[in-house]
Parts: sequence; C-alpha cells; structure tokens
Amino acid sequence: MNTEQFIQTLSADSQMEQRVDRSLVIALVVSGLITGGLFLALFGIRPDIGTAITRPDVLLKQVFPWVVALAGLGIVVRLSRPGAKAGAWIWPLLAVPVAILLAIGQEMMLISPDLWARTAMGHSAMICLSTIPLLALPIAAVCFWVLRDGAATRPTLCGAFAGLMSGGAAAAMYAFFCTDDSPMFFGIWYVAGIGIVTLAGAVAGTKFLKW
Repeated sequence: MNTEQFIQTLSADSQMEQRVDRSLVIALVVSGLITGGLFLALFGIRPDIGTAITRPDVLLKQVFPWVVALAGLGIVVRLSRPGAKAGAWIWPLLAVPVAILLAIGQEMMLISPDLWARTAMGHSAMICLSTIPLLALPIAAVCFWVLRDGAATRPTLCGAFAGLMSGGAAAAMYAFFCTDDSPMFFGIWYVAGIGIVTLAGAVAGTKFLKW
C-alpha cells in the first residue's frame, strides 16, 4: 500500500466513523421519541408532574435516566471505534449511583425502619421491572442495527453500554408515567430494569457485533 492509498483508507475509515456517530444519535433520538411517545400516548403522563418535579427525589428520578442514556451514548460512540475507551463519559455514570445512594440514605433516616420494605416495593415494582426492558427493546434493536456498521474491538462491552443507553432512555420515558417517587423504589427497580437491558446488550454484543 502506497502513501496515497493509505491516506484514502484513513479518510474512508474516518467518514465511516462519522456516519456511525451521527446514525447512533439519530437512532436513539428517533426510536426513543417514537417508543416513549406511543407509551405515554397510551398510558399518559402523571397528572401532577408539574408540581412533583419540584421535589428533589422526583427530580432525581427524572434526571438520572437521562444522564445514563446520554453518557451511555457517548461511550457507545467511542467503543464503536477500534481500540477506543470509554473516556470522560464514564464520570457522569459513576456519579449516578452516588447520588442515588445518598438519596436512599437520607430517606432511610427520615422514615421508620418498619416502612423500608413497603417503601422499596412501592405500588408498581413488577410493572416497572417489566416495562423498562420492554420499552428499551426497540431502542436497542435500532442501535444494534447501526452498530453493525461500526468497528468495535470489544463487542461485549460495546453491547453492554448500548443496552445501558437504551435502558436509560426507556427509564427516562417511564419516569413521566410512574408515581412511585421513593429513592428506595427507583434505586432498586429502575436500576434493576436498566441492568437487565445492559446484561442483554452484553450478550447481544458478543453475538452480533463481532467482526
């Protein structure tokens, strides 16, 4: 390969990476809006969202899935390139469990221990645990379709973060409907729902994102 061919190859690789980056962003936005829009059109937004979101716990419940989704997207974009690492996008993800644990700790100090289990279960634990993965499924499917044009050298890890991104987007949509606002509730069931999608993404990445 001469110098001119080498430059052309690098240019083609760079253009492919840019296409995958743009396609991933578009895939997340479009699939998330369609999926979330259909879900909320069918089941509705909680009627008190305007006042409820002014409370710190509710605000955290609404915000942290968006942080997971956007940071996950940033990491997936990087991991879709050969040899790339997560980079600075990992720091917002690490801040999420810290914020949730602090909120849980504060809540546990404010309510009686005999109410902990009931508060953690809320009114819709199983609905939450099943709905988040179901909402994430079409989002993840579109993202994996885009990622097949990438060049991930760690397909399992890339797939896991694609699942994390999709689960975060799904949880963000579900949070507009959910009225269980306890940090113990969303710290367990939202995180578990996102975790299921992350694990499924890792398995799918191993199978579908190999070169």
